[in-house]
Amino acid sequence: LRPVRPTWGSFAQLDRADPDFMAEREDVVSDEGRFEP
Repeated sequence: LRPVRPTWGSFAQLDRADPDFMAEREDVVSDEGRFEP
């Protein structure tokens, strides 16, 4: 098996992420009702 990215330096060739990609996001699935107390 070979790694998808050969080296860490290969990330320099990729586009930068959006500035808000680490921003708080609302939950897609809530935990409400999933567990009994």
